[in-house]
Amino acid sequence: MKSVIHYTTEGDQSNHPLIFIHGLCWTNKIWDSIIDDLKEAFYLVLIDLPGHGKSGKLTDYSFKEVSEEINQLLLSLNLPDKVSIVGSSIGASIGLVYSSIYNNVKNLYLVDGGYYPLSETKNLSWSDIENGSLPASIFESQSNFIEFMKGDNPSLWNDSIERAVLDQITWNNDEKKYQFLISDEEQIKYMKSEWELVPELTLNQISKSVKIILMVALNESTDTDLSMEYASRMKRIHPNTKLVVFEDTDHLIMLDAKKRFTDEILKLDC
Repeated sequence: MKSVIHYTTEGDQSNHPLIFIHGLCWTNKIWDSIIDDLKEAFYLVLIDLPGHGKSGKLTDYSFKEVSEEINQLLLSLNLPDKVSIVGSSIGASIGLVYSSIYNNVKNLYLVDGGYYPLSETKNLSWSDIENGSLPASIFESQSNFIEFMKGDNPSLWNDSIERAVLDQITWNNDEKKYQFLISDEEQIKYMKSEWELVPELTLNQISKSVKIILMVALNESTDTDLSMEYASRMKRIHPNTKLVVFEDTDHLIMLDAKKRFTDEILKLDC
């Protein structure tokens, strides 16, 4: 069975494979700024999650089903027995679930995701997520969307990030506005899977031989005590876990702390 997943590759296929899984609404272009730093040492496989970018759609966006699609892709690539997974945000959660099902993972990078149960976030209910929406004005033009996405850190902006941001949206000629490539309904299905994820239970199903590198971003909007509590729980459950804390760093660590991020990847024990 052929996977619906679109992917690109960089580097020599004889090198150890790194599988990159982006977060919700993004595409594999989110990794563009780090490719040059890693492609000499690794074989990079950069996927678009189902429903995103150039990938096909699914009816079921459970993390188990998405993991099955990723596995179908990896089987088709004839990769070595063991791979390493780098997942950001929801991509980290999917990487966690994938590693609990399949035994071909040697190293698992959780980039500010996969360790914190969304359902336990203070003052957040499922209805908040289901009924939430972004300001309509940001979809009126590419420039509006870019300004919104720059957020509190415009100094970090560069051409690579702008390409990744614009790869999330497409023009809807009927409604005369931009919209995300992934539909609202599909986004909710992904978020439902994230809401139902219990990281600690999933972690118990991952072989202790898998090395987990948990990257935690802490900043002024983070509940530091709670984040560190859940990170510490992961280390207790899975002793082969390394905790790497990025202070004063935004959620997309690979963009906000590029050099330290890539340095950490380059330490990988293949």
